[in-house]
This record gives sequence, structure tokens and C-alpha cells, in this order.
Amino acid sequence: MTNGRLLRFIIVAAILITLGACIGFAAVPLQSTAETDRETLFQVSTIDALLQGIYDGSMSFDELASHGDLGIGCGDRLDGELIGLDGGWYLIRVDGRAYPVAGNATTPFAATTFFDPDIEIAVEKPMTLPDLENRVRDEFPSENYFYAIRVDGTFSQVVTRSVPAQEKTPPTSRAGDSKPGGLFLQEYHRDRRRVLVTRTGKRCQRPRLPPAFHHH
Repeated sequence: MTNGRLLRFIIVAAILITLGACIGFAAVPLQSTAETDRETLFQVSTIDALLQGIYDGSMSFDELASHGDLGIGCGDRLDGELIGLDGGWYLIRVDGRAYPVAGNATTPFAATTFFDPDIEIAVEKPMTLPDLENRVRDEFPSENYFYAIRVDGTFSQVVTRSVPAQEKTPPTSRAGDSKPGGLFLQEYHRDRRRVLVTRTGKRCQRPRLPPAFHHH
């Protein structure tokens, strides 16, 4: 797990145009001295395991909550997109609604930290998602850090996606071959919400997983 001062940001999926937003984030290098639990990025499992179809939950949300109050991930058997916000944990399922999760429910993959913003940015004019990402990237002290970002704002359009619970784990002949069954999109207009975003450090990039923003 990576310790240190994490940059924490946040945003939502696919197509969005912001009408007004306030962005907060915090940060830390990959190699740093441990300070407190509030400055630790905690991760359940690995993205490679998830890409190979390891969908069964391995950690309860009660335990996950002890490591952070903001985060992203997925539900057991991929049943919904996971959002951790202000200490509450929710799954966005295929109907586009957020459902609180039970403490004894489990997740196969998640990343969390305690969100103590180091930087806040006010967005005064409408901008597209790429413009917003560029605006946030301009504030990065380094491309090598992990970032957690929270965006509070009104969006003219938001398109989200989720998948239903998978009944069976797909074959794992090659990492990345597994594709979850069923993909559902939901579209919202003039929507006021919080979006969570993470960004992987450049030094952790992989051929199939370059540094990029990941929105929930």
C-alpha cells in the first residue's frame, strides 16, 4: 500500500459538462514516510485480479470503512459501481440509483483514504470533462503521485454506466480477456451531484493501464 500525502480529487463517468463546480484534492509521492492512517491509500486486491475475473468479495465494508471515508471500487460479483463519500458507502446499480451497502457486505476491489483536501479549486465557468481534467492536472505537484478528487457541482449532462451482478466468473485464459455481462447506461440532465475521481501515478503505469482519471 502507498503511504504519504495523497492528492484527493473526484468526478463521474463518460460525458459531462460542468456548469459550476468546486474541486478539492490532496496528494503524496509513491515513496514517503508513514505519518498517520489518514495519510494512507488503502487498496483491496489488485486491478489485474479484477480484470482476470476475480469478482468475489474479500473484505467487508465495515473493515473497509476503518481505512478511509472516501473511495471507489465495485460490489461483490461486480454488482454496481462503488462510491465512498463522507464515510458512507454506496453502490450505483444498473437503475442508476445509489444504494447504501450493509456493513457485512463485501467488495472484491476498492481503494480508499481519509479525505483531507490539500487544494481547493473554484470553477467559475462551464467546461467540458476534458477541460475540467486539464484544469485539475495543472494543479498537480507531480505526475508520480496518486490523487483522490472530489467535484461538487451542477452538470448539464451526466452519463453513468454500471453492470449487474455476475452469476459466473468468466474464464481467465489471459488477463484482460474477461468482460462482465450486461452494460447499462443512465443519462441525467441539469444534475447537481458530487463526483469522485482518482488518478494513478505515472510511475505505476502499465501497458494496458496508463495513468488516467477514473470517475465514479
